[in-house]
Amino acid sequence: MQRRFLVAAFGDAGHAFPAIALARALARRGNEVVVETWERWRDAVESEGLRFTAAEEYKTFPPPPPGSGDGPSAADAALALLPFVEELRPDVTLLDIDLGGESGLELARRLHGQAGPPPVILISTHAEQDYAELIAASPAIGFLPKTTLSADAIRALLADHGGPRR
Repeated sequence: MQRRFLVAAFGDAGHAFPAIALARALARRGNEVVVETWERWRDAVESEGLRFTAAEEYKTFPPPPPGSGDGPSAADAALALLPFVEELRPDVTLLDIDLGGESGLELARRLHGQAGPPPVILISTHAEQDYAELIAASPAIGFLPKTTLSADAIRALLADHGGPRR
C-alpha cells in the first residue's frame, strides 16, 4: 500500500542529508515522498528522484526568538509549513521536538487541530526519557530517537497505533 510522506528538514547538512536518506528509503518501498528543505539542497533531493519543495530559510545561530523581528526562526518556518501539510495530506508527519527556541510539541498540537490530522511521530537527537512526560501529554502517537529513525521503525510505530491516516 502506497503511503504519502512529507519529510521536512531545515538548515544544515546534518539535518538535510539524514532526511534525504530516510525519504529515499521510504520511496524505495513504493511510497510517495516529498522533501521540504532549504533551496541549497534541491539538487541533492532531486538527484535521488524525490519531489522537492523549498522551505522558508531562517537564521540558525544564534536563533532569533520567535516573532522577534530578527528574521524567521525554525519554529516560524515550521508554522509556514502548515498550509503545505494541509495540501499534501501526508499519511504521517515526523516532527522534531526541538525547533530552535520553540517546541515542536506546540506544532504537533496545531497539526492535531486541523481537520483529519495525520498521525504525528516526534523525533529528536535527545533521549525519550528527556521528554517522556511531554510526549505522553502530546497528541503524537509516539517518539523515535534520530539514532534509530528508519522506515522500519516508523512502520512498527504506526502498526502499534492503528496505522497511518486512511
